[in-house]
Order: sequence, then C-alpha cells, then structure tokens
Amino acid sequence: MSNIAILTAGGIGSRTHQDIPKQFIHVNNKPIIVYTLEAFQNHPNIDEICVAILEGWDQILWAYAKQFNITKLKYVVTGGETGQESIFNGLRPAVVGLLASAALVLMNAENFGSPTEDTYSFVISIIIFLIAFIGTRKYKANPILMIIACGIAGLLLY
Repeated sequence: MSNIAILTAGGIGSRTHQDIPKQFIHVNNKPIIVYTLEAFQNHPNIDEICVAILEGWDQILWAYAKQFNITKLKYVVTGGETGQESIFNGLRPAVVGLLASAALVLMNAENFGSPTEDTYSFVISIIIFLIAFIGTRKYKANPILMIIACGIAGLLLY
C-alpha cells in the first residue's frame, strides 16, 4: 500500500497582493510550493504526492516537478472553492485506489459467485464494480455516494 501525501495548494493568495498565487512566488530562485514538494520527495515514508491546485496552474506545477526532479508527484487535481473542497479533491485519487483495492480483496467466488456456477451474480458484481470505478475515476462522482449506491444496487439485484 502506498503512502500518499496530499498537498492543498488551491488558494489564490489574495492577501499577498501579487499577480500569481502565493505558492508560485519565488523565494531564493525557487517557487514556494517546490520547497514543500521537495520535503515530501525526500521523505522515506512518502511514496506518492497529490496536489490540489488552482485551475489552470497544473501544467506549471508539472513543469516545476520536472525541473526540480520531483518524481513522486503522481496526481494533480483542481482545488475547490474552499479549503475543504480542495482537501476532498485531493483525497479523490486515494479513495479511488482504496475502492479498487477493497473490491479486489472481496472479489472471490464466495462473495461474488463464479462465472461457471452463478453467472448472474458474477456479471452483476462486475458491472457494479465497473460503474463504481468509472464513476469515481472518470466522472468524479462522490466516492462515498458511489459506495452507498453500489450497496443498494447489490441488495436490489441479489
């Protein structure tokens, strides 16, 4: 299992009265956000980094990651209107991974049937899993609501 550091950097820095967000202001020829990324990059217990950033600044962040050799940066998501929304958006990749891991652990003949013995249950289980995974990953549906919806669908269909 991976340890993912989530950095919420979606603020605009209005109190700094600058033309760019405060996390991109340079201090000693380096953007402030890079100092934080380097701390996570060098931490032995951090495997991946996810950053929730202002819309439109993702390519700049990827460029800085390349320039400063931040190889653990794996996810860049758009921050929200509030700090809480940015945290939720930052958690989304981790939650999707947790959902997939949990589903794979539970996918056995006892819980989901087997294609040869109980084709209906097996097909329904696979469809529910795919809907949950695609819904949270591609369409950015709320993962908690997806879990609840899949549970209800499972109860109705079984």
